[in-house]
Amino acid sequence: MVWLGALGLAALAVAYVLAGARRPRRREPHTPQEVFADRVREIQAEGVAQDLPAEQIAALRQEIALDSLAAEPAEDAVSADAGRAKRRLALPAGALIAAVSALGLYAWWGDPHAPHIVSALEKLPDDDTRQLAALAPVLTARARRRPDDANTWLHLAGVYMRLADYHGAAAAFAQAHELVGPDEQVDFAWAQARLLAGGGTVDAATREIANRVLARSPDHPQMRELLAAGDLRAGDFASAARHLASLLRRQMPAERRRLLENMLALARERQGAERVYIEVVVTVAGPVADAAAAAPWLMVFARPAGGGAPVAATRQPARDRQTVVLDDANAMLAGSGLSQSGMVEVVARLSPSGSAADSDVEAVSEPLDPATRPRAQLTLRREAAKPAPNPADGVSVRISLAAPMDADTPVFIIARAIGRPGPPVAVRRLRAGDLPMRLVLTDADAMLPGQRLSALEEVQVMARASMGGTPAARRGDVESATARTRVGAAEVVELRIEHTLL
Repeated sequence: MVWLGALGLAALAVAYVLAGARRPRRREPHTPQEVFADRVREIQAEGVAQDLPAEQIAALRQEIALDSLAAEPAEDAVSADAGRAKRRLALPAGALIAAVSALGLYAWWGDPHAPHIVSALEKLPDDDTRQLAALAPVLTARARRRPDDANTWLHLAGVYMRLADYHGAAAAFAQAHELVGPDEQVDFAWAQARLLAGGGTVDAATREIANRVLARSPDHPQMRELLAAGDLRAGDFASAARHLASLLRRQMPAERRRLLENMLALARERQGAERVYIEVVVTVAGPVADAAAAAPWLMVFARPAGGGAPVAATRQPARDRQTVVLDDANAMLAGSGLSQSGMVEVVARLSPSGSAADSDVEAVSEPLDPATRPRAQLTLRREAAKPAPNPADGVSVRISLAAPMDADTPVFIIARAIGRPGPPVAVRRLRAGDLPMRLVLTDADAMLPGQRLSALEEVQVMARASMGGTPAARRGDVESATARTRVGAAEVVELRIEHTLL
């Protein structure tokens, strides 16, 4: 658009000159001779109008002639002539300056090829190497004229990638990175170009780019795949396995999952006899999926025997029977995987959402020694899904903890009738390890036979983590504030357990 603006400005300047040149101007007398002739005509007309004698009119004409001969050109008339001459000169000069300025600005900022370049890049097929090769020098010339234009460098890098000139693409992406700074898309494309330029291997500079992206987005799938491919080619099978295991924790098409699972199996096989791992065979007894929900996720993790934080974990869609491998590729923290652990127990859970805390059912193995490469068999017994409670029949609450506490600490959700002493109307018992959680208190949670939550219009609800293990409040318990809500209301009551009883 810059070049259109410049041409428009130049055209306006030319039109201005032409309009000024064609405009009619009123001719006025400026010289003494012209003034004398006008005065003579005026006296003649006046004498005729007043019926003066011819001798008197001739005398007046002679007097005016003598005055005109003696007179010099007036200074203001000379100045006026000079001003008019200057204005006549300023008109074309100003137009010329405007036109030259417009063209100069265009020469500095504009590029007549820019719209054609962008249009060609958007519509050009990847296999049209002839036109791509013709665009490359045009973009290169523009990048030299405009070295601070990041878009030009990115377009040039894209052309080089489509031409399989990966060295040129990597250099162009490097220039774009200098201009735009850290950017996930630019950094990934830059790393990909460097990987291809290096014959499929990941050098130190490429890994630095990849680590910068993973520091911001640890689950970046394209970067994980890039690193896995590079590590497999370089023979770093342990690193490749870590990236592939991370990728397989994501939802993806079945065909893609099978491909990555085969690559992970190859990477594990190539690690040799020193690899420490546990093979877990998981069988689901009961329906894996039902009419109300898709198949859940299977969560499998190893933790220290007797409980504790997981040292290795994996997640994948649940099937009737499947074999899961846990090793250092599934480590939760770098440098502290199964090979650095002592005795562990393996836990398998079915989770509708894929979160370890949101579990339908679980199974736990006996203590195992990872160094012996044990094989564990776990069975998850799953009943058909029950219909979810209807919030219109009770009270919807969401419970969370303000600070971590022992996972087995009992948590009680209590609903009481307003203004009525006595036991709670409804109570639900949970574990601190289950939180955060959203649930619906209904008549099924009633404390006494015949007592119905749905018979009340309003209730007070609260949550308490009981250090003593009973619903009754004691010193040291941690509880939420009490909230008042209508039974069957659409809103969800937030209960945050954070106040310690003194």
